[in-house]
Amino acid sequence: MWFSIVPNPAQNSVFIKYSGIKSKNDLTISIYAINGRKLISKSMHHGNTTIDTSELADGIYLCIINDTNGAFVSQQKLTIIR
Repeated sequence: MWFSIVPNPAQNSVFIKYSGIKSKNDLTISIYAINGRKLISKSMHHGNTTIDTSELADGIYLCIINDTNGAFVSQQKLTIIR
């Protein structure tokens, strides 16, 4: 399974696309601050989603994808720079 975050570094929004997952269920993408606090959580339908990042401060965040049972699928770093 792979997923991409475009653009990265980002400013006000990111487009997230994934492929290679065998589950027919929706996935959840969550964005966490470096201290581990969950800031954003959103369901992903049909392989992609857009997330508004305009409320996030400049910095480095962790994007984690889980399946509907909460099992870890993948993760990637997201940088916000304005």
